[in-house]
Amino acid sequence: MSSSSPLPAMWRVMRFMKPWIMFWASRRTPLSRVLLVLETTGRKSGLPRRTPLQYERIGPDYYLGSSRGSEADWVRNIRNQPAVRVSIGGVWMTARAELLATTEEIVSFLRIRLERNPIMVKQMLRLHGVTGRPGPDDLVRVAKVIAVVRLVVGEG
Repeated sequence: MSSSSPLPAMWRVMRFMKPWIMFWASRRTPLSRVLLVLETTGRKSGLPRRTPLQYERIGPDYYLGSSRGSEADWVRNIRNQPAVRVSIGGVWMTARAELLATTEEIVSFLRIRLERNPIMVKQMLRLHGVTGRPGPDDLVRVAKVIAVVRLVVGEG
């Protein structure tokens, strides 16, 4: 990834906004319809680590996407310890986190996200170089660099 990529700048903005996002995501507000707080166990420290993330509910499970792919700290923590806690609207639940294993599963997730939240997802796709209407090849290319996690609530 080149130094001119918009991704590092976006991550700096998100880090700056994290306290505000955490405040609103951890309460029963309109934001809790799209944001949750994920609590993982730090892979080095063993301490709880909380991250506000966008989510999509598909059936009984919750899905989280990482534009940073497997390099995101929360994804690395999940690889080490898949038992997590999640707060939606201030209600905490235990869950088991599973990384989606195939490109096809991730493309399917992206299609659902595009249908339900086109503006938000098109912005994320733009960060990965997809402009205009994303085609099947675009989704496959992006699916190979992002990570998607399924949260199975009640397990952990």
